[in-house]
Amino acid sequence: MKKEREVSGRTKSITQVGDGMKASGNRNYSKLGKQIKKKLIDNNMTAAQLADALGTTPQYLNKILHGDRSGEKYIEKIREILNIAA
Repeated sequence: MKKEREVSGRTKSITQVGDGMKASGNRNYSKLGKQIKKKLIDNNMTAAQLADALGTTPQYLNKILHGDRSGEKYIEKIREILNIAA
């Protein structure tokens, strides 16, 4: 069952999953975020594992992936861990 819900001024589609709700976010990845997601898949690594290796939270890494934060402090380490060319 789908429902609409306003979150931070935006309407999100919510899908009922068992006893809980799951948001189907409409957010796009930044250019770097797309590269990171591809490399995570290629390396069979989760975003949570990368966040842990960086010493940050999965939530903050998610903001970097979507371009909400620059992540300037972590970019070089991300490129090193995932072998992404500069």
